[in-house]
Amino acid sequence: DISKILVDGKEFFSDDPKTASQNLPAKMVEKLQVLDKKSDLAQLTGFDDGEEETVINLVVRPGMKEGIMSNVLVGAGNKDRYEGNGFLNYAKNDIRLTLLGNINNTNNENANVRSSGNGGELTSKEVGFNIASEPSEKLKYDADLYYSHTDNDLITNSDKEYIGANNRFEKSITDKTTKNDNLRFRGRMEWSPDSLTKVIFRPRLTYSTNDVYTIDNTSLTNPNNSRNDYVSQENSTSKSKTFNLNGSLLLNRKLNDRGRSFTVELSGGNNNGDTDGDTYSHQDYVNIPDSAYI
Repeated sequence: DISKILVDGKEFFSDDPKTASQNLPAKMVEKLQVLDKKSDLAQLTGFDDGEEETVINLVVRPGMKEGIMSNVLVGAGNKDRYEGNGFLNYAKNDIRLTLLGNINNTNNENANVRSSGNGGELTSKEVGFNIASEPSEKLKYDADLYYSHTDNDLITNSDKEYIGANNRFEKSITDKTTKNDNLRFRGRMEWSPDSLTKVIFRPRLTYSTNDVYTIDNTSLTNPNNSRNDYVSQENSTSKSKTFNLNGSLLLNRKLNDRGRSFTVELSGGNNNGDTDGDTYSHQDYVNIPDSAYI
């Protein structure tokens, strides 16, 4: 599995490699390299910590390493359908800035947008920003900021007939709306205050919400026993949110020219989430006379 895509050796929306593959124009790429990349700790110490990952590095054409490049697509159709997406890349000297965005209601699931997979009408919005810079020989950093929103509306009609001694008909209409919001930040900073010392800091933050609204209307009729006929409605809501903040700090100091070094790695985070839900159900037996309740 490809876990990350790099652009000239720097991470590019690394939480989902499809973001790079679906947004970077092919004409930017001179060659593609598939690499087995060791972790920062393994690269600094020479000891394999088992955290090796397979990555793709896209090498940008020399003539496109500086300047502005952009792609814009807009479209509209019948039934109020629309789609628009854009890509803007600016590179000069030792800095690269990338902005991308997409909005559509054509069920186009983009790199970081996933619906429930059960059909329906999907409206999605996404915007992402990436920066990679090497302001000096001692400092280099890259970071991503990404936000997405999806709104999925699914209406299901069901007709059932039960044949036999207990012959009956059941009809139901379910309207389910699912809304998702996702905010994500990833960063990497590498600082070398001198030729023997290196500090690597990796912060990461994600925040997401998921709201589900469901209305279920059901009716049942029994030709042989209409006293059991009923109509019912069930309304339910579910709201959940998750927050994850994690980071790692790696400090490496070379002790001599023979490869000996002193390394300290600190990592930690805060992860939490909660879900609240409500359900209201009402059922009426439509053919029972009032005297039945006495």
